[in-house]
Amino acid sequence: MLELHKQSGGKTGDFKSGYEQSMEQNFYNPLWTLFGKQMVFIPLHHGSSLHYTLLLIDNINKCFYHMNSLLPKPYKEKDNYHFKNAKAVVKHIKEFIKRIHYTTVFTLSQDLDQNEYREDYAIDYAPEDSQGRKKSNIVKMTDDEKVTRRWIIDNNIHNKSYKLTEHRTCPQQNVSSSDCGPFVLHYMEAMCAGLDPNQEGGNQMRKKMLEEFAKLN
Repeated sequence: MLELHKQSGGKTGDFKSGYEQSMEQNFYNPLWTLFGKQMVFIPLHHGSSLHYTLLLIDNINKCFYHMNSLLPKPYKEKDNYHFKNAKAVVKHIKEFIKRIHYTTVFTLSQDLDQNEYREDYAIDYAPEDSQGRKKSNIVKMTDDEKVTRRWIIDNNIHNKSYKLTEHRTCPQQNVSSSDCGPFVLHYMEAMCAGLDPNQEGGNQMRKKMLEEFAKLN
């Protein structure tokens, strides 16, 4: 899950802000393992509105979908604050893809094999040790990370458009409820089963969750 909180001086979509640096630090590394999957679900928590939405990376159709159970009515994209946040996340995903492509063009600083090693973006922001030294940001890739890199390169993903679309027909919660989390879970559950999310499934998800929790006692 991504927490979308602006830091002091931060500006959504600005890579130089504290907000965007935090995104790079916490988001790029998981993408190394996840991006090559057929579908990648990224729940987004929009801090200032206390609302959850879902960003889907659809690698089958080479696109992104944003699913929001509280779409503005009447719908106007300029009023869709949550979609603007999703755009900022997509901007980072595309930057990640571009950096993977660059590994076929530029070598690592230590002339290491690009098929075996990569940059760890979180280390770039780690504090110096007591001797004033920073840990190397070059790490050995896991097997899953190697698969992701090869999939992105072999499928020429950096040249794919991967358009972001707001899913305008996804089930909507009652505006007076706090069911955004259950609706996000329903979206993911339905799509994992190869089904379209539906209104009844969204409405019943909170009850289903409580029943599952009861089984744990």
